[in-house]
Amino acid sequence: MNNSSPNTVVLKFGSRLLTDGSKELDTAQMATVARTVAASGERNVVIVSSGAVAAGFRKAGHAVPPTRTAARQAAAAIGQGRLMKLWSDAFQEVGLTVGQVLLTNDCLRDRRRYVAARGVLRELLQAGVIPIVNENDTVSVDEITVGDNDNLAAMTASLVDADLLAL
Repeated sequence: MNNSSPNTVVLKFGSRLLTDGSKELDTAQMATVARTVAASGERNVVIVSSGAVAAGFRKAGHAVPPTRTAARQAAAAIGQGRLMKLWSDAFQEVGLTVGQVLLTNDCLRDRRRYVAARGVLRELLQAGVIPIVNENDTVSVDEITVGDNDNLAAMTASLVDADLLAL
């Protein structure tokens, strides 16, 4: 990495940072992220975001985030759309557009899928769109039980040849 400002930055936001005391998504926090990204002037920003389960567990009929894998997957299936809407709304307020990219470890291990994901991310960045990357929790078994997107963030940083990864 050179001493100048990084060209491509990957920022990872976990559920703990994106949720409030009720374990639901904190839209004010998401708006702060959007304002900070916009104010930074960074041209290529990729966000790796957790939060699909947090966005969907109540609609799935749970009082608290579930622990069973299938229940977490169902909550994520319900919540992923809401998570993206909240990110989209937050960034729209500052004049920026986001695009959803759902990945699995399998996608990143298979060369053809890796190349496809890399191409999509590059295309989004060239268009000035901020990719919002998340694990595809509805089909990912191991990752959803661990609840950690750190590895996904590292792999995403590799996909886009990031100059900086902030976990």
